[in-house]
Amino acid sequence: MITFNISGQIITNRRSTFIEVSNSTFDTIVSSSKIMNVNNQSDVFINYDPNLFQHLINQLRKQSFKSISSFKLSSNEEKITFKTMLIDFSIFVVPTTSFIKQLY
Repeated sequence: MITFNISGQIITNRRSTFIEVSNSTFDTIVSSSKIMNVNNQSDVFINYDPNLFQHLINQLRKQSFKSISSFKLSSNEEKITFKTMLIDFSIFVVPTTSFIKQLY
């Protein structure tokens, strides 16, 4: 298990959920947090909207990380923030036509 502090909200999940995304920031986070607990309450602090992070976790659980979607997000601002979060975590999505249309 790994515990994240997402802007003050504690979210715990299986490490295996994040290992599925190879060559991402999660590779480093998951392996380094096994060695030490960063702040005694959680393994890692991430400054993102907890709802967006939960959206990412839900998609990772479904193993849909190759086509992670922001379709279910309610606003364009959330979609942009979600895509920024993916870039920050080095989660690169295979662009589909619908994904590209979302960018414009």
